[in-house]
Amino acid sequence: MTKSAGYTEGYFEGDRHALYVGWVAMHAAMNGLDVRVLTDEHGNYLDRLGITLPAVEGHAAHELVVVVPPPPADWTPDD
Repeated sequence: MTKSAGYTEGYFEGDRHALYVGWVAMHAAMNGLDVRVLTDEHGNYLDRLGITLPAVEGHAAHELVVVVPPPPADWTPDD
């Protein structure tokens, strides 16, 4: 779903932004993070990543939600 909503509603600022969120998620996963692209109540992907931080030394596991902004002007999917 594409909707100009800034960072409040979680939708993409166009197709390039959607590609960038996937690219960021892929790099996070390739670097060992337990990451997933979040969805809304209808199953639409959002501009947010859920990164699971494992339980450590008696502390419970947590999920960190990261908002991925639109890509820089010079970004390409080949980066």
